[in-house]
Amino acid sequence: MVPAAHSAHVPARCYNCAWLKYPLLGPLAALASGILVYRFIPFGPSESLGAIAGFFALGCLALWQGSRVLSGVCCLLGLFFAGALDSRVHAPGPPPQIDAGGREVVILSGCVTEPPAVSGERERFLLELDRDARTQVTLYTKPGETLPALHYGQNIELDAKVRPMWGVLSIRISMSMPDTSSRTMHSI
Repeated sequence: MVPAAHSAHVPARCYNCAWLKYPLLGPLAALASGILVYRFIPFGPSESLGAIAGFFALGCLALWQGSRVLSGVCCLLGLFFAGALDSRVHAPGPPPQIDAGGREVVILSGCVTEPPAVSGERERFLLELDRDARTQVTLYTKPGETLPALHYGQNIELDAKVRPMWGVLSIRISMSMPDTSSRTMHSI
């Protein structure tokens, strides 16, 4: 029979440790610090994969030798380099560019991202060609012609002459040219 003095529940000391209460705090900190450090010191993919494999092997060797603390440190260092590799994989690529000379006619398709601004015989709107690739389109008409009805969110395809302007791609479509068949706009 257990004495009454010892029947009160006393929590064990080992369960009050922070690393047992929050077991994912260390791996999360290692992963997050790898992502943060990658912003200042970019590791190559081969460097990160080599470090991950090396720390995995060292962690397995330390666990086989009975050193759990050293194995845990190797695991955290492997997660650090996994965070750096994850940051590299999810880094955005360079913005897309059109490989066309000045005044060359190209076929473009995209979504109208701003309502068109109409000013007399000219219509100007933004066209999103791809993610992070927007361009300003200016559409000119002859006197007496009507501008096409465009609205926000409409997908269009057009033949246009492109020219870069101060780092921004500007497209100028002139429907007053004699050869309007090569400069047409289609709604998709």
